[in-house]
Amino acid sequence: MTKICENCGRPFQADTRNVARGWGKCCSKSCAAYLREKTGTADPTIGKKPRITFDEMLARANAEPTKRKPRHIESHIQRNCLTWFRLQYPELRLVLFAVPNGGARNKREAGILKAEGVTAGVADMILLTPSGSYGALCIEFKTEDGSQRQSQKEWQKAAETAGNKYVIVRSIEDFIREINTYLRPA
Repeated sequence: MTKICENCGRPFQADTRNVARGWGKCCSKSCAAYLREKTGTADPTIGKKPRITFDEMLARANAEPTKRKPRHIESHIQRNCLTWFRLQYPELRLVLFAVPNGGARNKREAGILKAEGVTAGVADMILLTPSGSYGALCIEFKTEDGSQRQSQKEWQKAAETAGNKYVIVRSIEDFIREINTYLRPA
């Protein structure tokens, strides 16, 4: 539809949807900006985040409903533990590694991995260094209320039978204690 610009008075083509929304009053963005300045409808806070005090922010945070349970808790624990380990034992950083058995994969990729030897139930991380009477330390990460699947229990039994230590870690504190106990036997 043809309209007349409210700022400069020139005719222009306005989209009917914009006119219905109350827009389409000016022929260009610059004319619309000039019109807002001229009529005093320009709001200096538009496009800027308002400043709030700490108390207001705290009130907003407490007013929001509780958030849903975070996902990938085991992954967060594992990443934090790996970071701690690499800082504490840099000489052993290459012999503590993750076993990427989980995750969603398509059928074809899952078949290839299975043919290459991926085994269900393998521990999340393995510290491949002997200590005391053990050949390696196998670490399974679980949440506070997490439990092992049957395939994990079977793999644990096989790993322990082969002379390895197997531990379940539920926090970074557990991890630190298990690593220090394993690497510094009394």
